[in-house]
Amino acid sequence: MATKPNPVLRKWDDVYYVRVYDLFREGLTPTEVASAIGVDKKTLRVWMKEKPALADAVRRARGTV
Repeated sequence: MATKPNPVLRKWDDVYYVRVYDLFREGLTPTEVASAIGVDKKTLRVWMKEKPALADAVRRARGTV
């Protein structure tokens, strides 16, 4: 029986910058964004802490810059 990949362990891909920006711009919640890109909400949070450009993109998408 094949197992599903653990969404918490998914590796970062630079295409996520644009995808995450677009999803937040559409008004999705962090949980919805994480689900849409196939990761756990905790993973998205870690990436936002580790990647200042991602956190900046999210702030811009939400209009909080």
